Amino acid sequence: MSGILPLFHCGQHVVAATAFSAGSCLVVARGFSAPAVIAAIAREKISVLVGLPMMYGALLADPQAPMADFSSLRLCIYAMAPMPRPLVNKIAETLSSNIMLVTGQTEIYPVTMSFRPVEHPQRDANYWGISTAVCETAIMDDDGELLAPGEVGEIVHRGPNVMLGYFKDPAATQAVQKYGWHHTGDLGLIDDGGQLLFLDRKKDMIRPAERTLPASRSNPRSSVIRLWQASPWWASRILTGARPSVHSSC
Repeated sequence: MSGILPLFHCGQHVVAATAFSAGSCLVVARGFSAPAVIAAIAREKISVLVGLPMMYGALLADPQAPMADFSSLRLCIYAMAPMPRPLVNKIAETLSSNIMLVTGQTEIYPVTMSFRPVEHPQRDANYWGISTAVCETAIMDDDGELLAPGEVGEIVHRGPNVMLGYFKDPAATQAVQKYGWHHTGDLGLIDDGGQLLFLDRKKDMIRPAERTLPASRSNPRSSVIRLWQASPWWASRILTGARPSVHSSC
C-alpha cells in the first residue's frame, strides 16, 4: 500500500493502520513526486494506491507514465476532492479499473462512505456513494427530521466509529451530536438508487493544519480543477504543497 499522503491526516493514518493490521507492506514517501511514485510502484509492486485526484493527474501526465509498469496495481483509492470523469477514465485505462472514492472526517474514524465511479458512469464527481458497514448515513432537516430520498438536507452519520466528543468542549460536542446523529456540516441528498450526492458546505470548518472550503469553491468546476485540466504539473504542486525549484518547468 502507498503512503504518499501526510501521516498526520486521518486518511493516511487509516491506510497505515489497515496495512499494519493486515500484515502488508506500507511504502512511505517523504513527499509527493510523480516520478518517484511511478518508480516506487514498479520497484515495490504496490497494489493499493491512495492519493488525491490531482496526484493521479500528475502521475498520468508525467513523461514516464506511458512506459511505466503499473501491472501490480489492483485498487486506486482517491479522497478529499472530486475526480473529473476524464481522469476516472484515464486511470481505468492506465492504472486499474478498480477505482474507489472514500470519504470521512477526523471525528468519524476511519471511513464513512465509498463510491465506485466506474460502476456508476451516469453519476457525476460529487457523488459520495453508500455508507460503510459500521456507519449509518441519513439526510436531516434543521428540526431533526430525517428526509426522504431526493430531499436536500444536512448529511448526518451515526455508528460506533463516531467520536465520543471534542476534548474539553462539551458545548461543541452537544451541538455536533444533536438528535443523536453526528452533523457533518455538509448538504446533500440520497437519490432513488440509494447513492448520496454531496451538494455544498452548510458552513466552513477550520481544522489544525488544513481548511475545508465550501463546495461552491471546491466542486469539479472550481479553479483548482480547471488548473489541473490546464496543467497537472502545477496543480499537483499546489494541492500537495510541493515547492518547485528555480530550474523546474511544466
